[in-house]
This record gives sequence, C-alpha cells and structure tokens, in this order.
Amino acid sequence: MKNVKKLHCGFVALMAVFALAFAGCAQSADDEDNAALENPTDANPDTDASGVEVLEAGDSVTVNVGESVTVKAEGKTAAEFTQSGLTITHKGDGVFEISADATMSDASVSVNFNDGTDSDDGIDITVYVYDPNYTLNITLDSVVAESAASISIYAEGKEADETEAALKQTVNATYTAGAASASAKLAKDKANSYKYFNNIVVTVKDSDGNEIDVETNPVYFCYTDADFTGITVSEAVTSKTFTINFEGFTIPGGSVTGLKYSTAWANSSSEWADDTTVTPTVTVAADGASATFSVASTSEFYIDWTAVVIKDSSDNEIAISSGNTEGNKWYSYSGIEWSNTLSYVTLTDSDYTNALVTAVSLPSNTASGSVVLLKSDLSIPSDALAFKIVYTTGSNDIVTSDTSWITLCSDASWANETKLVNAWETGFDANATSFTVYITDSDTVDAFKNGNFYIAADSANYTGTITITYAK
Repeated sequence: MKNVKKLHCGFVALMAVFALAFAGCAQSADDEDNAALENPTDANPDTDASGVEVLEAGDSVTVNVGESVTVKAEGKTAAEFTQSGLTITHKGDGVFEISADATMSDASVSVNFNDGTDSDDGIDITVYVYDPNYTLNITLDSVVAESAASISIYAEGKEADETEAALKQTVNATYTAGAASASAKLAKDKANSYKYFNNIVVTVKDSDGNEIDVETNPVYFCYTDADFTGITVSEAVTSKTFTINFEGFTIPGGSVTGLKYSTAWANSSSEWADDTTVTPTVTVAADGASATFSVASTSEFYIDWTAVVIKDSSDNEIAISSGNTEGNKWYSYSGIEWSNTLSYVTLTDSDYTNALVTAVSLPSNTASGSVVLLKSDLSIPSDALAFKIVYTTGSNDIVTSDTSWITLCSDASWANETKLVNAWETGFDANATSFTVYITDSDTVDAFKNGNFYIAADSANYTGTITITYAK
C-alpha cells in the first residue's frame, strides 16, 4: 500500500516584500498608454525663445493631475478633444495652457490643434494626464471608527536596499472623525519596481491623541491591480487561532507535535532566534478532523511545517507530505489566511488502472549522458493522482548488480529524479524480469504533470519496454 499526498494550499498570498512569486500584477489593457503614463516623457524638446515647448504633429505632452503646462502650436487658435476634467485654453499667438483637474486620474487624450475653421491644417498630439499619487481607500470597522479622530499611513517600496528612505513614506489620511471610511494619497514613485506598496502600517488616534490598537489587512498591495479595492482597519486582538485541517484522515485522541513559529524573519527556520521562536500548544479537535493553536499579536510570523509530526491515538505516525513542505512559511497576522491543510490518500496497487504509456521501448539515445523525452506526444491527464512505472526487461538486456540504473525525471534538467532500475537499492535483483516504481508525492506528481517523463540510463543495452499507468 502506498501513501499518496495531495497538495492543499492553505493560503494564497505570497509575500510581496520578497518579490519571489511576483512577475508583476494587473496592468492597463492599453499597454502603450499605461507605459507612457507610468513613465511620462515629452517626445518633442523644441522650445521657443521664451522657453515654451513647441508642438508638432505626433508629439506628446504630459500634465500632472491638479497642475497645468504651457505649450505652443504655431498658427493654431483652437483645440478639439473630449475629456472631462481636462481644460485647454488658447492664450494667444498659438500658446495654450493645458490643465488637469485634481479629480482626474491617469488618462491618454488625443487633441487636435487647429485654426478654428474647417480647413484641414490641424495637428494631432497626445496629452498624457498623469496622477503621481495613488488614492488608497481605507475602511474602518465600527469599533475603531467610534473612537477614531485622525489616521496616518506608513508604506514602503522595500526594494533591494530595505532601508532606502526614498522608498518610504508616511501620509495623513483625509478623514472625518467617527466616519467608517478614509482615503490617503501615496506617491507612486515610492512604490517598488513591481508597483507594490509593502509593510503598510495604519496609525489611528482618538480625539485626545492617544493611539488606538488596530490591525490592517492587507499589509501590501499592487497599485495597478484592478481587483484591489482598499484596506480594512479593525480592532486588534491579543491572539488569534490558527487551524490545521486534516483531509483523508482523522486522529481523534491523537497529537500534533513539532510545530513552531517565529515572529522574526530569517533565511530559514534553522536560523530562527530563540527569543523570537514560539512552540505553541496544539489542540486536536474531538472529532480528530482538525487541530488549532494560538498566535499572540505580532505583525507577521513564520511557521515551520516540515517539522510537524502527526500521530493517531495509538501513537502511530501519519505519513503526511501535502501541506507540510515549507519550513519558513510567511503569514501576516492581520491577513485573512489562518489555516493550512495536511492530507494523504491511501491507494492500493489495483487503483493504477488508467493506461498512460503502454510497452514503449527506451529511446535510442537514452544513454547519451542527458535525460531524453520518453514519448514526445505524451499528454498527461490533469486528474492523475499518482503514477506506477514498470520496466519489463528484454531478451538481450544487460542488467548487473554493480552498475545498472534507469532513472526518470520531470524535465531535461534532471528534476525530480526517480530511479526505476537501481543497482544500489537494497535487495536489488539483477535477474528480475520487471522493475516497478511508484510516484505518489503530490509535489512530484504535479511536476511530472506540468513537465513530462524524461529518461536516462547507464547504457544503451536495455531492450525492454516501459509501461506507465496512473490512479485518479
């Protein structure tokens, strides 16, 4: 009987501060306009004697929200465009003032400067309206709002140099005492290169200037993410309950040991300091389907899932790998993710009834020194839960107890190397007519599903075939 481990993500947020999973975030549908608005430049540097920029057809000009710029379109007296909040006024001699209301946001506007007649002598330019600030919406719960009189926001970009002052800012929010909402303007140029604001701290004070103990969710965001609507501020609590869910098994009367968390970041859990490491008491629910532990109030914490040991009421250890593969997992105390799922599913040999590869010979270049694709047209079903791989020897195979090996990998870089024939394995039988290996770990199964079956061997003298079946 084999243990199969399904992956269950008990959380979906990755910490933006390390920028590891992040390759950017939601952007404008018009990439060119968005790029121009994020990095506004004027295409035409020509100016007249007074220093006013002179426009030609195809040029662009940028005006910040709440500000104005002066330009010159020689020989023109009128400007035609459609954009609420944008005002273009002719000052005489082809000089125009372009103003953007403070209520405007990023926009790209096509403007035609002409002489006010029907003659076809106009020139088209693009006006980029750029808002250098991001308006952050803040929602307060009723308990906090009842006593709140003022609000300030601290945020940082936290780029490579984590102490760089240029990427830090503290701003006062626009707020009416007792209200359930507020807003604050964060300077976009203080976000990091992925357009993230990180390590957000909201300070709420009452009418006497006393700070109210609050927590914020989320504590980071990407300001171009269209799905982000703002942050919430709620009353702080002294501790919160974290839940460990069990799937595929229960342990009534069992135990969970080895769990630790740190309130300070380190490169790995092996570097956690004693004074910031906590070993909480984990309580198993009466039905054995979950367990809980408390986390005292802190800004963030890290859990070492790899050290967790699960035992049933008879002190038998449960083989778990789904949900316990991360040894330094970050959580935000004010975040919404307060659970993780550990699971396993037990399969028998009779569950591997679905054919994936049937009696395929090893590729001719298997012993080339590199892993090679077993079958180029192989399509692996998404519902595959585990794989059973069998090598059936050929009549002229040379299999020895000293050197023989055949290995499977999930990609051409030898990832997830799994020995199918292994002369160094205890009990290896060079006279066997078949060799079998099971791939059951959920992370490894997913790697093969997302990649393919690659193969390598110690020689090209294997004349047998490989058969792969899977359970679902």
